[in-house]
Amino acid sequence: MSRRRNPPRLAQRREALFGPRRGALLIGALLLIGESLSMVASGAVAAATVSSWSTTGSLSSARFGATATVLKNGEVLIAGGATGSRGAPSASNAAGLYDPTKGTVAATGALGAARFDASAARLDNGKVLVVGGLTGSGAGASASHAAELYDPATGTFSAAHDLAIGVFGAGAVTLPTGDVLVVGGDTGTFGAPVSSAVTEQYDPATNAWTELGALATARAFASTTLLANGDVLVAGGRGGSGALGSAERFATDTSTWSSAGSMPGTTTNASAALLANGSVLVAGGENSASTPLPSSFEYAPTSNSWSTVGSLTVPRRDASAVTLPNGEVLVAGGVGISGSALSSSEVFDPTSNKWSATATMPFAAAQGVMAPVAGGDILFAGGFAANGAASSAAATYFAGLPPTFSSAANANFLMGTVTTFTVRASGSPTPLISESGTLPAGLRYASSNDGTATISGIASGPVGPSTVQLTAINGVSTTTQTLTLSVIEPASPGYLVVDAAGRVYPYGLATSSSSLSLNPRRRPVVVIRKSIGDTGYYIVTKLGNIYNVGGAPFYGSEAAAHLSVPVTAFAVTPDGKGYWLGLANGTVYSFGDAHAYSSLSLNAKVRPLVSIAPTSDGKGYWLVTKLGNVYNFGDAGWFGSKARVGLAASVTSFARTADGQGYWLGLANGVVFPFGSAATLPGMQLNKKVRPLVSIVPTLDSNGYYLVTKLGNVYNFGDATWHGSPVHLVHRPSWIVSAAIPD
Repeated sequence: MSRRRNPPRLAQRREALFGPRRGALLIGALLLIGESLSMVASGAVAAATVSSWSTTGSLSSARFGATATVLKNGEVLIAGGATGSRGAPSASNAAGLYDPTKGTVAATGALGAARFDASAARLDNGKVLVVGGLTGSGAGASASHAAELYDPATGTFSAAHDLAIGVFGAGAVTLPTGDVLVVGGDTGTFGAPVSSAVTEQYDPATNAWTELGALATARAFASTTLLANGDVLVAGGRGGSGALGSAERFATDTSTWSSAGSMPGTTTNASAALLANGSVLVAGGENSASTPLPSSFEYAPTSNSWSTVGSLTVPRRDASAVTLPNGEVLVAGGVGISGSALSSSEVFDPTSNKWSATATMPFAAAQGVMAPVAGGDILFAGGFAANGAASSAAATYFAGLPPTFSSAANANFLMGTVTTFTVRASGSPTPLISESGTLPAGLRYASSNDGTATISGIASGPVGPSTVQLTAINGVSTTTQTLTLSVIEPASPGYLVVDAAGRVYPYGLATSSSSLSLNPRRRPVVVIRKSIGDTGYYIVTKLGNIYNVGGAPFYGSEAAAHLSVPVTAFAVTPDGKGYWLGLANGTVYSFGDAHAYSSLSLNAKVRPLVSIAPTSDGKGYWLVTKLGNVYNFGDAGWFGSKARVGLAASVTSFARTADGQGYWLGLANGVVFPFGSAATLPGMQLNKKVRPLVSIVPTLDSNGYYLVTKLGNVYNFGDATWHGSPVHLVHRPSWIVSAAIPD
């Protein structure tokens, strides 16, 4: 439809905030609101119902055709616009700041030049560029060349360099480079507009404009949208012959225009929004006959193609649109089939491509401004009312903020220690958090009504990670998180001590599944060793019996072999799928996946073999004798020994470090010698009553160890924690023979 044939109808000249002429704010406001959302919620939010409208502070003066820009501090600058009525507009220089924390609009410095149907964009430095628009009043209002900069720090406008040509109803976009692209628009006057194909780029650093390549088709009041990759989409609008269906795309990196195909229909004064998937939604508008449209189209940037999506529930033009925090799109107000301003609003769901009616605004308005503000509110302000008169009314739509987990997706629980992990989720309204899955034993879940929940208690195992599913819901949307809970064994969680009769004494977190009652003179126990990956353990006798307790897997024994020499050593493979049995003469038997690297044939002088210890990967082991000989096999490293030094007491115990790069030798009198990476920790001189030392038991990180005597004394060094001892429970002949830290 030609503007010249219908000069009073300003409605054809307006565009929704995030549509054609406000394309800059599609990214500017939506991304910038990401900063403001985290600041402070509006006081009205706490009491608001999701998807509801409520009145807020009105504009200082009634106007339509203004610009709205979200500032870095979350306030909204509302500048210019037209007073009077849609048929008799008069440019205004008024400007105000909407404060979402107070719900009020306060006056700020006025524009240097009164204008409506201008374009605005926020610069990277926080200032706002307001450019073009119509100055004057009525049909004679003319396109302006003037540009101004608003400085939030001073609350004032100052002149910027003029455009090459005066335009109104142009698109404005802040590019990734920080420059501002101004696209098309109308030249001439309100009563005699001429569509323009000119595009100009503003450089804030130099305060200068550069004319770029022209649009293929002159157009005004088109949808101008910054795409996720930095390109700019311009779609529809009004050309010399009426509403357009063509679209064009600006490549920021080359500053060139190319075709973006054609929409399935023609439209101008439509509403547009960038979707979370990167597509662009163009909704409503009017055709060349000035009939409001219900149609909606979606542009896919990756395929440079258009498709039709669900229709609006109410045909409307000159509506306002914004992408909500949950990814849906709100369209409000506009002009309906009757020609009057609408109070209805509706929401587009990108997952179903359908529109549905939502709450009605407290007033009817078209050509108002709309912007997302803190706390999940959407501001709608100004416009013209059903009678065509400029309005100062304002309202907020509470879209809410989707729940988001702010706590970590993993938590560690140290066995035996009271631990509390707090789950946190933000959102508006405050979300409720629920949990599903199986918590590690000893932990419990409790949810609060303040967006938090706790997982607390004393974890008792099993050691390792497990997962539960967390769900946060607040009426806006539902968010889930997989939380990994890792139960960590402390360096010294506890220990098992065994006597010659097979009685097991557990301390700390260690648990005794069963004890034996053996004759210590006929079948004495010589060693206890933990099973890997469970709470079981092995008790081994000098006759070759291997008792598997508490779930420890059994791979065989030499009990029926009538051994000619006693068993003196035993070790479990690091993977828990096998073990070695060592005899006093140095013979080694392997079971399960334990590899037989070699045996010794010890002469009587160096017998007995007192220990066999595997490397950390199980691909080697050390054999140790009472005289301090250390024999290394497979990938076991040799770090020294005490052979041939005339030890004051026999070697009775041996233990390797966790990294396998060192070991300790313990003598019967309590003296300990470190080798390789083994930490130098205190030993002790045991008196003859408590000798011999029977075990060195390193902590899991090898930064400490326990020394255990035949009388049941347990001495702790380094980071080893003392949990108790059986010193008052042991009686001859069932002396303590061994100790181990269990899994």
